[in-house]
Amino acid sequence: MKVAIVYDCLFPWRIGGAERWYRSLAEELSRRGHDVVYLTRREWDEAPSLSFAVVGVSGRRADEIYTQSGRRKILPTLKFGFGVWRYLRAHRDVDVVHAGSFPFFSIFGIRASRFGRGRPPLVVDVVEVWPAAYWRSYAGRVVGTLGWLIERTALLLADRRFTFTRRQAEMLRHDVAVLPGLFDGAVADHVDAPSRDAAVLFVGRLITEKGAHLVPPAIEVARRAIPDLRCVVIGDGPERARLESAIAARGLEASIELRGFVDDDQLAASLRSAACLLLPSSREGYGLIVVEAAALGTPTLTLHHDQNAAATLIEPGVNGWLVEDERAETWAAAIVEAVRSAADMKLTAWEWGKRKAEEASVARSADVIVNAYDACLRRR
Repeated sequence: MKVAIVYDCLFPWRIGGAERWYRSLAEELSRRGHDVVYLTRREWDEAPSLSFAVVGVSGRRADEIYTQSGRRKILPTLKFGFGVWRYLRAHRDVDVVHAGSFPFFSIFGIRASRFGRGRPPLVVDVVEVWPAAYWRSYAGRVVGTLGWLIERTALLLADRRFTFTRRQAEMLRHDVAVLPGLFDGAVADHVDAPSRDAAVLFVGRLITEKGAHLVPPAIEVARRAIPDLRCVVIGDGPERARLESAIAARGLEASIELRGFVDDDQLAASLRSAACLLLPSSREGYGLIVVEAAALGTPTLTLHHDQNAAATLIEPGVNGWLVEDERAETWAAAIVEAVRSAADMKLTAWEWGKRKAEEASVARSADVIVNAYDACLRRR
């Protein structure tokens, strides 16, 4: 069958859990013999050569989809929705459309492109579930309420809906199935004993919700107990200047290294050697990095927060710990415990990661998804 995957970002031109998921899903469906076209924004200088077709329906390399504060801009999402509508109007051979729920204007573009019995079934992944209160805190009372209403309306247009955690499914008042997971990374064949100078690691886009600003004060306090403690930060974004200032203000330039984004091999090497991963995020749709870290033998410290789905992946004392608040002292105490127990925790995290990597693989999720495609087509 011909499947159109619709998401406005493509890995590695954009880096994130959703970007990794849709790239991996497109590759898996292509391996199974399906004809896959990935509709996205143009963010490359030369057309990508991949195992599936890629079509840039809007945007250009120089465009930015985020504001200085890390919020999504509205105009690029409207342009993307229009580009999706225009492509699907012109290409009637698409059998199934599979889209992310955000940015939701693409959902309206998909549905407006075709009416009646001939329209292709629409499968939607709800990667993140934002309650109305969170929408208002993110975009303001008026715009946030409108965003919440538009998003929930968009979900009504889908023929099948998926999410990645049971808690997210329970938050939605729709018929939603939970996918096994989205892991397609490396699994270590053994776990290395941590070295004496093993650093703690932060990985993520530098935006407020990811919590990188909590790292410098936590490291400053933790160094009172572990004077030679080091931290490596992998990622970039609008919060970088704030992070650099916080590091300089505490005199931690020699203790906290900012590496920016790195390639997959460098990321895997950093994860494998780290004493623990710091994930002080207040918003995660799934928390793929928790599984990736554990599969390489590294436990995770993450924030216990309602919007942080990564917290649901933590088995305390097995593959990491839940940190109850954002105070530097609380995080420092957790870091000290993680570093001092790294020898035992890296082993239990690795054992958990091996099991989870198989249970939560992209291949298993693709099995569920292809069955849903077939069911939708039969019903049509």
